[in-house]
Amino acid sequence: MKHIVSFSGGLGSWMAAKRVAEKYGSDDLYLVFTDVLIEDEDLYRFLPEAAANVGGTFVHLTDGRDPWDVFREKRYMGNTRTAHCSEELKSSPFYQWVDEFIAANSDEEVVLYLGIDWSESHRLDNARKRRPEYRIEAPLCDKPLLSDAQIKLELHASGIELPKLYKMGFSHNNCGG
Repeated sequence: MKHIVSFSGGLGSWMAAKRVAEKYGSDDLYLVFTDVLIEDEDLYRFLPEAAANVGGTFVHLTDGRDPWDVFREKRYMGNTRTAHCSEELKSSPFYQWVDEFIAANSDEEVVLYLGIDWSESHRLDNARKRRPEYRIEAPLCDKPLLSDAQIKLELHASGIELPKLYKMGFSHNNCGG
């Protein structure tokens, strides 16, 4: 079985990857980061440290565009109601890579993991509805349920410095906060 984590650079995806590695090991674990090219510089410090802490194979994807390029191409500014930059720069490259990976490993079962936690489990339901061809799991929706503070304590215990955007009060560490 192959395990693929959407590794955003946030604490949720790091903790989800930790749970997958603890349960299944890291030999068949892939941490896939889709770079939108406007990430905070500290995310690029955090990613390799977090990936080394989890184990597995780190995969860095980008299509060379940033959200502003997508907005210009679409002639429409992304906002809280539509996130076409997220779809084009994160989801599409991720699932394209997954499809190629599955084709190259057709004899193996593949499970995808998201860093969605119990407080946003509706997002897991939505992901499964949008992508029924994949087995999608969210380890942070399983017990023991963790708070953000507990995940930060786990990060500290792992010897990894909290990313700057979290220190500044942002709820996410990707897409520049």
